[in-house]
Amino acid sequence: LNLLEAISLPILIRTQTTTDYHRKRQNRKTGELILEKRAKLISALPIKSYTCMKNYQE
Repeated sequence: LNLLEAISLPILIRTQTTTDYHRKRQNRKTGELILEKRAKLISALPIKSYTCMKNYQE
């Protein structure tokens, strides 16, 4: 391990961990967005199905 490698190694490790951290944060954001969209869809479903049933019965 020469001097240059010894210097660049911690930098490499540091950049790796920051990108991993950002990727995890991004994934969590995406996951939250998906859950939010799913929650909106689910909350909209009963209303739609209820009106469809009502229209069908009339």
